[in-house]
Amino acid sequence: VIVFLPIIKLNSYKIFILSIIGALLPILYFLSKLYKNLNISFRNFTLTFYKYCYNFFIIDFFTQIYFRSDIFLLTYFKGFKENGFYSANCKIIEGILFLISPLIFIFFQRLRKKYNNLEKFKIIFLKFLLVSFIIAIFFGSLGFFSSLIIKVLYGKNFILGENSLKILFLALFFMIINFLLTQTLISLNEEAFYARIAIFLAILNVSLNFVFIPKMGANGAAISKLIIEIILTILICMKINKIWKNI
Repeated sequence: VIVFLPIIKLNSYKIFILSIIGALLPILYFLSKLYKNLNISFRNFTLTFYKYCYNFFIIDFFTQIYFRSDIFLLTYFKGFKENGFYSANCKIIEGILFLISPLIFIFFQRLRKKYNNLEKFKIIFLKFLLVSFIIAIFFGSLGFFSSLIIKVLYGKNFILGENSLKILFLALFFMIINFLLTQTLISLNEEAFYARIAIFLAILNVSLNFVFIPKMGANGAAISKLIIEIILTILICMKINKIWKNI
């Protein structure tokens, strides 16, 4: 975008396209180096490899449905104005998740290294869970300052979204915990279980949105997200506990 700025007249669409191209270039460069250095042959990939890819595709696909269906349905039932308040709040939550994501991926790396020693795995997991819990409390407590945050970031015209932001901050508490829990599932080779959960929760979330959004608007969408995150926490904790009992 910076390179083309003095050359062509940019608009939002051109900036979007150039941003995609800019993001793809390093990916293509990395893949070319990987293919050259490792001499990858797709014919040698086993069915297990494609099975893992399939599970991650399912996870990503239905996670996107979960995170975007509320915005679509909110626009459909309540219009662009209320959706604008809610979407702005969602960007705050997504920004916080983006900030902490490198830490969670470090946790995943450490957990994966201890996969063959489940006793050490459990110890590291509990330490990381404590850290995630502290981070979740910190960011979740920002809900008490929702009014101030909205005024600082968006101005007083967006204050109507205060209540939905408070609910989303409560949901963020569970999102941060679930960030670690889902990475723990993957480090335990439970992608298939996670994929089934993703399908179930995406369908449930859409159903809840159909119930809550027509009656409660943006607050209903936020409540649906909170319910789904709580259910996800419970399901993953039950699965991890079951795995440890079988050790």
